[in-house]
Amino acid sequence: MTDATPPTPEILPPASETPVQRRGGPRPPAQGASQAADLNPAGAWRYGVIVCALIIAMPMFSAVRGVSQPLGRALMGVTDMIMLAMFLWSLFKPGLRTLKFLILGLLALSVLNIAFWTHDVPLTATYQGFRKSILWLLAICIGYSVRRRDRNIVLWIITGVCVVVAIYAVKQWLFGFTAFDKQMLDAQSAQEYANKIGDYQRAISILSSGFHVGMTGTLLIIIALTIKQAPNPIAWGRSAILIVIGALGIYASFTRTFMIIAAALACVQISRSGKHPLIRVGVLTAGAAIMAVGIFAGYFSQLEQAIFSDYRFTSRSISYEAMATLFSTYPIGLFSGYGLGSAGSTLGESFAIGGAHWVEPHNVLLKYVVEFGAPLSLWLYWEIGKVVRAAKPDPMLRFDNSLSMLGVFLLIGAGLTITSVETWPISLYIGFIIGMFAIPPARVVRRAPT
Repeated sequence: MTDATPPTPEILPPASETPVQRRGGPRPPAQGASQAADLNPAGAWRYGVIVCALIIAMPMFSAVRGVSQPLGRALMGVTDMIMLAMFLWSLFKPGLRTLKFLILGLLALSVLNIAFWTHDVPLTATYQGFRKSILWLLAICIGYSVRRRDRNIVLWIITGVCVVVAIYAVKQWLFGFTAFDKQMLDAQSAQEYANKIGDYQRAISILSSGFHVGMTGTLLIIIALTIKQAPNPIAWGRSAILIVIGALGIYASFTRTFMIIAAALACVQISRSGKHPLIRVGVLTAGAAIMAVGIFAGYFSQLEQAIFSDYRFTSRSISYEAMATLFSTYPIGLFSGYGLGSAGSTLGESFAIGGAHWVEPHNVLLKYVVEFGAPLSLWLYWEIGKVVRAAKPDPMLRFDNSLSMLGVFLLIGAGLTITSVETWPISLYIGFIIGMFAIPPARVVRRAPT
């Protein structure tokens, strides 16, 4: 035995009472999908700068055709190549993987169709088919890759460009066409059909047709309706001015389709954003009052006459019959498509020269079925729908996420009578918008208690 006392056991405090020392400042954010998209590697800010430069340059290069048609077309081609390069860059970034590789699949199928179906069609027509069908899809992927902190700037620049285009269209309506405007008008491939209605010359602004201006005015109106308003008269006045400019631009283009679409989308946005039921009741009442005035003024009888007498409407059924005949005669195209540009506007002569199939369905949904076949087209619509459904409210943006949905409605609504995706560059702007709203907002990071 020893006289040594046993050691006293160490008593540890309960875990709940153990003091935890925290480092000051906010915790580092979790690297979720939205954070990873926002925290791009060094140099990503240049991506947003290039997108903004493209948005401004596209209508300016279109206007160059009023001075020199070859130079203007060459500059527009440069923007196409930059868009393609940015899309290829986006392939190495996270997000929209399925849509990106589906677009690559459409391009690969187009190459096969060139080899077996459209090899005698001039390459210039195939390139135009690429511009008319694929470019706006690239814009979705490019918009997705823009940093969240840069997206407000991109959206405001789109708004400013639309204002300039609409105002110049109003100038043409009020003061007529200058020599510069007529030179630009002569550069269009569908001058008589797209830019004249009766004896009236549609305003084309600095774009390619009155339909482009109608798309611009409608887009400007839905942008104005989706700006997050501050509770002051200046903010409301700004939106009202944008709506007036957009409406005047549509009127100058004399595109009846966009007058109806703009009114319908405005009613949808106002009714869904109203926090009080009386707002919805007011919108419905105003719509009923407008219809009543139209009935008493005889407007609807004129509309009925236009639908059943105007070739622009009656020719739609002829287009559908031609498409049905094409599918029944060569049914393989229903699955493989007939090639890039085989449903592109104004490309019929080039495809006829090459002995290839061509039809213009005047329907944006059927357009992709003709060019790429039903299976890939349905898959494409599904993927675009997923991107639109991914739009979430983002506190960093000054615009409501419903802008993405309204943009798709604009393309589909207008696309039931015209090939809306061919309205360069406005369809590309809508693609940018759809992509920029697709990423859910980053998780809120709360400061740890000290």
